[in-house]
Amino acid sequence: MRYVLCLLLIGCFAFVHAQRFAVKNTNGTTFYLDLKKQTAVYVFISPECPLCQNYTKTLNEFHQTYASKQIALVAIVPGKAYTSKQVADFARTYKVKFSVFIDENMKLTRYFKATITPEAFLFVPDKGLVYAGRIDNWAYAPGRKRTIVTEHDLRNALDAYVAGKPVPVSKTKAVGCFIE
Repeated sequence: MRYVLCLLLIGCFAFVHAQRFAVKNTNGTTFYLDLKKQTAVYVFISPECPLCQNYTKTLNEFHQTYASKQIALVAIVPGKAYTSKQVADFARTYKVKFSVFIDENMKLTRYFKATITPEAFLFVPDKGLVYAGRIDNWAYAPGRKRTIVTEHDLRNALDAYVAGKPVPVSKTKAVGCFIE
């Protein structure tokens, strides 16, 4: 009986702390992201992915617009393919205004089930995952882009959340570079 109770307590402890993830910042310092602390958009990116490079302007605009509404924008570079210096160089080159972290052990990547860069996840502490998928429909297939964006999925999700309304579309298919 004591063994079962211990397992239950360990399971509960693991569940409570499952939303805290160790990541590295662009200085190489370990930092802990706690999903229970703040509403945020987590965008998985790759410094070499052309779409990620092109989306930095849009993501900077999102950061500027939604930070005042208490929604953080956080970029996550999954895996060990890039050093902190390479990620810092990417952020500097593309004038990234929001936080960029490296998820070396890919625990956060697996938690969100991210498979593509760029792929966005709107996470609200008391509601969980509210939106997952593409930023918009600019890229509709690998290497194929529209001249005019007609669907603003992430912006629509953010605007609905801010207005206290249900997110119109909670899941879309991201297009981009595969996370390995």
